[in-house]
Order: sequence, then structure tokens, then C-alpha cells
Amino acid sequence: MNPLRRWLSGGTSVRLQGADLPDGPFILAVHHSRRMDVVAVSSALRAHTSTRLWLGLVTRAHPYPWSTRVRAKAFSMLQAGRAVVAFPEVATAPGKAVYKADIGVADLALHAKVPVVPGYLDHEGSCLVVGEALDFRRHWDTRGSRPIVRAMADEIMIAIAELSGLPYRDLPASSVRAQRAADRADRAAARERERRLRAEREREEALAEERELAAATMDARRAARLHALEAAMADRAAQGAGREIHGEDE
Repeated sequence: MNPLRRWLSGGTSVRLQGADLPDGPFILAVHHSRRMDVVAVSSALRAHTSTRLWLGLVTRAHPYPWSTRVRAKAFSMLQAGRAVVAFPEVATAPGKAVYKADIGVADLALHAKVPVVPGYLDHEGSCLVVGEALDFRRHWDTRGSRPIVRAMADEIMIAIAELSGLPYRDLPASSVRAQRAADRADRAAARERERRLRAEREREEALAEERELAAATMDARRAARLHALEAAMADRAAQGAGREIHGEDE
């Protein structure tokens, strides 16, 4: 049964394992590899912990954009003692790798002064593995520093990579997906060009064959006319010779 069906049916087949979750508010930053990850994450947390969750940063299909309104709501949920689930990569990760995070998650953690728990779902989406909470209190007095927020975001994704055993790529997942889509489009365009060239070659070959056939037909007709003409001339010559012989005999 897929995660959505398990979740809707109230099943508990999505396990939770790893480190203990913090008692207070925290951000659960999960590696995003499937469109239905949020369903599996929700299933695991609701079944195995009493922590109140807020899934406003994600939908069942993809992470929600980091608009000011959504960020403000997430901040208020953390201030109210609830946990917030987020997918820092924003886009689903192409291939088996962890990608660069959007700084929004790190910035939220910094302003709300809450830890970030790294997590990932196993290959089948049946187990949510969480790591030790990342404590960023050393940066609490540096709010507004983009280099600090960027370093925090990188630290979150490196922790997820180490937890999952996947390689870390310092590139946004969205740009990698876009590049792959562009590469696929280029390959498709190349195949289309090759198809057109092949079709053009086949048309040229067919036209050449038609021209050769037409030329051969014309040659055959000329040869036939010439043969007929030679035969007629030979007949007339034979008839003339026959009359001459007949006249001499008389």
C-alpha cells in the first residue's frame, strides 16, 4: 500500500526510527525525493509521537513557496510550541543525492530560535529516519547575516546527507531538474533532427531511384524504337533486294 493509502486509512506502516525528537518546538527538515513524501512523514510522526505538527509549509505533492505569509504562519506555529515539517530542497531531488537547501528553513530556525532535526525516508517510503537535532543557538545573535544563514542551510543538508548515506551536491535541486529537462529536450530535438534528416535522405534516395527508373524507362523506349526502326529498315532492304532479283530473272 502506498503512503497516501496508509495515511488515509489510519495505518501505521510508516515507521519512525533514529534519534529522539526534541520535547519543544522544532523544524523537521526532510530530504525530498518523492511527491508523496509529506504523506509518509505525517503518517510516521502522527503514529509515533504526540508532538503537534504543522504541515503548512508543504502540501501532499510539494513544498509550499516561502511567501512572507507562510513564513509568518510557520513562525507563529513554532512560537506556539508546535513542530513544523519542511523540505529544504523545495523541489524533489533528481537521482540519489541530497541537494542545496533554500535558506528559508535556516532563517526560520534562526528567528524562531528552535533546533532543526534532519530526516529522510527510506527507498520504499516505509520508514522515516531522523537524526540528532542541530542546535544553532551559537548563531542566535547574528540574525540577518546571509553568510550565517547560508552556512546553516548547508549544515542542515550535509547532516541529511550523512544520515541517509547519499552524496551531497552543492546545487539547487530545481536547477538540476531544469538542466536535466533541458538535456532531455536537447536529446529529443537531436532525435527529431536526425529523424528529419533520415526522412529527407530517404526522400532523396526515393527521388533518385524514380529518376533512375524514369531514365532507364526512357532508354528502354529509345532502344525499342531504334530496334523497331532498324528492323523496319532491314525489312525494306530485304524487300528491295527481292524485287531486284525477281526483275533480273525476268
